[in-house]
Amino acid sequence: MPVPLPNSQEAVDLLNDLWMVGGHYFAEDDFQVRRLKRMADALFKSDPAAAWATLAGAAGLTGDAEAVRAAGDKAIRLRYVPAITDAKATPLSNLGYFSEAQALTKHWLSVDTIVWPHAAEKAIACASIVYLADTIRQAGSMPTGIPNSVLATIELAAGILDEHGISDAMLAGWLDVAGEMMRNRRMFFLGFPQLFATRDDGFAQVDISFELDLDAEAVTLLTVELVDTCIQRQIAPPNCFSFGFRSRRLAHEHLAA
Repeated sequence: MPVPLPNSQEAVDLLNDLWMVGGHYFAEDDFQVRRLKRMADALFKSDPAAAWATLAGAAGLTGDAEAVRAAGDKAIRLRYVPAITDAKATPLSNLGYFSEAQALTKHWLSVDTIVWPHAAEKAIACASIVYLADTIRQAGSMPTGIPNSVLATIELAAGILDEHGISDAMLAGWLDVAGEMMRNRRMFFLGFPQLFATRDDGFAQVDISFELDLDAEAVTLLTVELVDTCIQRQIAPPNCFSFGFRSRRLAHEHLAA
């Protein structure tokens, strides 16, 4: 999620809300997209960097990755600070360009920014689990605002990945396949990816899953396609790591039943 920039809180809040609930690309003439562009126009008068960052977010909502990169780069040239860099990384991650978003992580994630709301979840969404764990360790006793349960999962996941020689770059490369499949369907994941890690019964396992606005049957078919695609491309992560999709509608379907 984007982090508040000076005089841009309303745009940031709107972007956060839309990323959380949208699920599918927005039309260029969608009311909310046009609203964000009007906010950006107003921000150009007082904070051009925030204006370009807002336009990067608006472009992400419509699936226009090239416009995200162009607007994000202009924002960064005007003010090279973590919040501006994150404004480019977030839409790229949400559009499934995980390797590209991950490359920006080291420019916004630090012991100073780990106190941001959802900083840990944002780093996970950029496939930066090992780097996130290292940053948390560097923070020492400094407050982070990350719940203890999340801290424990991050530490466990990073430890398992390290033991098996899995780098963040490798993670992002695998997740890029899932990102490509989402783009083909003009979808972005809802909320944040779910990170799971366990050593139960001596079996080490790390899993990342993306929640989609699809029913359970559609998610199952998409997962089968993901497996087939990985096989065709000779992508074979170690047994300790898995990734895939889950249905947001599943819980509602169970309630309806």
